[in-house]
Amino acid sequence: MLLAEQLLNTMYDLEHLESINNWDYDTLKSNPPRYLRLQQISAMMKFLGFNCTPKEFKRIPLNKTIIFNNEDIFVDILNNMRNPLEDIDKFKSVGDVVVTFWYLYEFRKNFHNSFESSLLSEGIGNYSIGEKILEYLKETLTMRIDWVDNMLFFIIDPKKQQFNIELLVEKYDYPNVNIHDIDSDWI
Repeated sequence: MLLAEQLLNTMYDLEHLESINNWDYDTLKSNPPRYLRLQQISAMMKFLGFNCTPKEFKRIPLNKTIIFNNEDIFVDILNNMRNPLEDIDKFKSVGDVVVTFWYLYEFRKNFHNSFESSLLSEGIGNYSIGEKILEYLKETLTMRIDWVDNMLFFIIDPKKQQFNIELLVEKYDYPNVNIHDIDSDWI
């Protein structure tokens, strides 16, 4: 798994549990599942070279120097990839990576936290969907979500580094715990 993917998934999970405005150690120390997620996010951000707090990350996602082989590579990627989000063109024309990141992050976070599990199940609400329609929806949504994910991963880490838990634990104080077990114990 890519480190950027693990970072985003952990951020989506924490933001689902706690407002980003409360992402600080003092506020979360009495809630182990949230506190440990915040520690994991911090460790991954340090590994990637971000010099901001997790609370600031979404607002200033490029608070580090990212060296592109070509200054227009971001715009080129947006132009050359299939664009599933029609109104992203307004950001593409501006070429503002931070605004684009925020827009894509919010879209993906909302899909991750609520929409994905219900829509990609065997039906929507109380209505059953025919198999062919369900497969079409899954394929279409998967393609679009993959596009968004790839853009977010590229913005966070153009080097596409892999998630390396041993290195994160050793050098960046990453809490090596099963967060889902802790969630279960906490409930």
